[in-house]
Amino acid sequence: MLKRRGVILLSIIFAFISVVKAQDRSRFLYHFIHEAPLGIAFNDLPGFIWAHSDKNKNIYGPGNSFELQLIKKTNGNRPWEIKYKLPRISVSFLYTDFGKPNLTGKAYSIIPQFEFGIIRKQNAEFNFKLGTGLGYLTKIFDAQDNYKNITIGSPLNLSFQAMLVYHQRLYKNIELNAGLGLMHFSSGNIRLPNLGINYPSASVGLSYFLSNPYIRQIPVMDSMNQKFDTEKKWGYYFFGGWAYKEQGNERFRRFDVFTISSNFQYRISMRSTWLTGVDIFYDKSFFYLSTPDLQNYTSARLKDNLQVGITVGHELKAGRVSMITQLGAYTYYPYKAKKAIYQRIGLKTEIYKGFFIGSFLKTHFMQADFVEWIAGYQFYHK
Repeated sequence: MLKRRGVILLSIIFAFISVVKAQDRSRFLYHFIHEAPLGIAFNDLPGFIWAHSDKNKNIYGPGNSFELQLIKKTNGNRPWEIKYKLPRISVSFLYTDFGKPNLTGKAYSIIPQFEFGIIRKQNAEFNFKLGTGLGYLTKIFDAQDNYKNITIGSPLNLSFQAMLVYHQRLYKNIELNAGLGLMHFSSGNIRLPNLGINYPSASVGLSYFLSNPYIRQIPVMDSMNQKFDTEKKWGYYFFGGWAYKEQGNERFRRFDVFTISSNFQYRISMRSTWLTGVDIFYDKSFFYLSTPDLQNYTSARLKDNLQVGITVGHELKAGRVSMITQLGAYTYYPYKAKKAIYQRIGLKTEIYKGFFIGSFLKTHFMQADFVEWIAGYQFYHK
C-alpha cells in the first residue's frame, strides 16, 4: 500500500515537470519562473508517536509520513526577502500513517511553511522550517468503538511543523533534502479529549526546480528601505477575538470565549517589534472548573467570568504576515482553575492599511486552552 502511494506521488511529480517543460516557451510563464524560482519536492518522513503523557502511553509506536511540497524561492524583489536572506516559502501536503490503524489511524495535512536561512554555501543551504496548517485524523476518541484513544477528540486539528533542513544541489536543478523535526496535532480544546499527538521524524527526499535555485549574491536594499529598517518607532494595536472550546473532566461542557487586547509596540527593524499590553478574557470555564456543584456550572455575574492579564511579547514580520509570541500573567482571575501564567503564539495578516486578521493558540505551559480568531487595527506614531 505504501509503495503504491509512493508511485502515485512520483507520477504526479513527473507529470508536473512534463507540463511545465511543455509550456516553457510561454512568455508569461518564463518571466514568472525566472522572477521567483519554483519547485516541487517529495520527502519521506519516518518517525514515531512520542507519548508525552502517562495517560496516552498506549499510542506510542513507529509511523511514516510522505510529503509533497510546492516551493517558491524568493530572490530579493521585496525588502523583507533581503532582510531574511532569500527565504523559501512552501506549501506541504502530508500523508501520515501512525502505525496503529484501529487506534490512531492516519492523518492528512496541508501546511503552509516558511524557511529561515541559517547557513548558505555555494551549492547548499541549512535552514529552519516552520509551518502551521490543518490536519484531518481518521481515528479519534469514541466511547463505544475507540475508547482507548484518549489523545484526540476531534477529526479536524491544527497541525504544526518545525524542522532543521539541509539542501544540497546534486545536478543542475535537482537537490537532496535531509532534516530532523517535529509535527504536532491539536484541536485546541475545540473537542475533548485533547492531549495532542507529537510526531518526531527524520526527513529525506528530492526537489526539482524550474530554474537554477541558488542565488549567491543577496541584493542590497535601496536607501529608502535601509532608512525604514533602522528607524525605530512606537505604535499601538488592539484586537478582539472569539474562541470555542470544551472543558471538564468526567463531564464536558462547551464554552464561548471572548477576548479584548490592547498593546503598545516598539519597532526596532522592519522584521522585529517588541510588544507589551493588557488582555481581558470573558471565559466561563474558570468558574465551571472551580465549582463542585455541576448543576450550577455558570455564573451570571460578570466579575466571576472575567480574567485580566498583562503580556510581553515579540512580533516577527515578513511582508504582511507576522508571527506573534507572547508571555502573559493573570492579574485578576477570581477562580484559580488554571495556572497564573499563559502563552500565546500565532499568525496575523495585514489585509488593508493597518487592519489585520489572525489566529492564536493560547496555552498554559504547553497545555492548550483555546484557539482564538482575531481582528484588529495597528498604527505607528509619525
